[in-house]
Amino acid sequence: LLVGSVGPLATLPQVFLIYTKKEVAGVSIISWFLYLFLNLLALSYALLHKLKPLIISNFLWVTIDVAMILGYFIYR
Repeated sequence: LLVGSVGPLATLPQVFLIYTKKEVAGVSIISWFLYLFLNLLALSYALLHKLKPLIISNFLWVTIDVAMILGYFIYR
C-alpha cells in the first residue's frame, strides 16, 4: 500500500509546476492519455477483484493523470 502510493505522490511536483508556472513545455500529452487509459484498466481490474491496495494506487494515478491532462489543455 505504501509503495503503491509513493509513485503518484512522486509525480506531484510536476503537476505543481504546470499549475504554478502555467507552462506545459516538454509534457507529452499522448503519454499522459496512454497512462490514463492503462491506469483506468488497472483500476477496473482492481475494483472487479476487490484489491484494496491496487484500487488506492490506481485511483491516485488516475487523479494525477487527469490533473496533468487538464493542466496541459488549460495552459497550452
